[in-house]
Amino acid sequence: SFDKAIEYKPDNYRAWYSRAVSLAALRRYEDALNSLDTTLAIKRDCYYAWNYRGLVLIKLNRHEEAIASFDKSLAYKSDNPNAWYGKASSYALRADVEMAVKNLHRAIILSPNLYRVMAQTDMNFDIIRYTEPFQELMEKR
Repeated sequence: SFDKAIEYKPDNYRAWYSRAVSLAALRRYEDALNSLDTTLAIKRDCYYAWNYRGLVLIKLNRHEEAIASFDKSLAYKSDNPNAWYGKASSYALRADVEMAVKNLHRAIILSPNLYRVMAQTDMNFDIIRYTEPFQELMEKR
């Protein structure tokens, strides 16, 4: 369906974005990344596409690029807790406790209940879950 929508209107960035989300759900991450790159070629300031690009890159274990995508997202919308959380996830997967906690803290400041609960069960944080800085952040109220 998204291919058909794109055929009729190739500059429909929302169709490209939705196509990317669908492809990622099918674990076709490289194809999803290509669709996201097209989305961003059409609408460079689409902060949520930059954010989703970062999530796809995490799935591909390409953390430097993921963090750069989250930074782009934040450049367009600095109060975006999803981007802060995504950066935290990427740093956690790299076992960078300090940067993971720093970025997770920013997400929690913007949306305290959601991101604290998510981080407590998100497997991306398993590597750092039992470190003192992570535990302290989870206990703060």
